[in-house]
Amino acid sequence: MKLTYISTYPPRACGLASFNKSLINAINLSSLEKGFDKVQSTVVAINADSIDEYKYPQEVKFVIRQQNTEDYIRAAHFINASDSDACILQHEFGIFGGDNGVYVLSLLNQLEKPLISIFLRYWKDPHSGKK
Repeated sequence: MKLTYISTYPPRACGLASFNKSLINAINLSSLEKGFDKVQSTVVAINADSIDEYKYPQEVKFVIRQQNTEDYIRAAHFINASDSDACILQHEFGIFGGDNGVYVLSLLNQLEKPLISIFLRYWKDPHSGKK
């Protein structure tokens, strides 16, 4: 199986980036424990506005500048041309460009691969009061 993840990604300091890396690791571990091959993971990383802002690991194959609408369309073409079986989009308000993250819709409207969406929101721990 080959999956493409659309999200922020380390070394960007972001909770969603950490979540994305942990998700990739968990899916890989789970597939190996069940006797399957390791899942091949590709990441489309969301940057603030600079392509060269971070030195990403090799699994990051495409970078979207948050406020560049053309990058979202180019990302869709990149994913469509890839051998990815499906995409996992991690959504949190604030990581995608435009009003309320509307730029991500241009990527989704062009995407021809199956899509799994993870919607995150801030959660307040009732015991500690922390988010």
